[in-house]
Amino acid sequence: MRLHKIGLWVLLFPIFASSLRSQATLNRQELDSARLFVQRFYDWYVPLTNKENKEPSSDIAIRIKPALFSARLLAALREDSAAAAKSPGYIVGIDFDPFLNSQDPEEHYKVGKIDRRDGSCWVEIYGIRNGIQPPAPDVTAEIARSNNTWKFVNFHYSDNSDLLGVLKQLKIDREKEKQ
Repeated sequence: MRLHKIGLWVLLFPIFASSLRSQATLNRQELDSARLFVQRFYDWYVPLTNKENKEPSSDIAIRIKPALFSARLLAALREDSAAAAKSPGYIVGIDFDPFLNSQDPEEHYKVGKIDRRDGSCWVEIYGIRNGIQPPAPDVTAEIARSNNTWKFVNFHYSDNSDLLGVLKQLKIDREKEKQ
């Protein structure tokens, strides 16, 4: 009986190994797809941040390319933008570039390491200055698949904060001010 089990394993192992290779290839393709999605966004977005604009670059991004953002993130960004527009001269919303984690963007940003976490991909983003990549990412973009396309769902910062958390706190602060 034991010999029979070994024989069965010998017969099935190539099929099992092939399945694992196929899964690894699929994961590699998915990670390559994630890398391309994020890098294309930054290649489009960064030149926009280095121009004189009448509105924040992040507002332009969510207006021109809303499909790149999850519904939750898009709604939070729009709400913050609307609150800021209603209070010119006062800081009531985000006062930095949320996709770069900066007020002074670099000329180029490069995708770094990608980790899978809880059904999403966390993509490290590095601002390249004088051809040098810093040791730590400037921001980590969290993306997830939705209807077969990637979407930004959050941005994480080195101080352990994240964009959705910052936007939520700003909204709380605005509501407190009204009282």
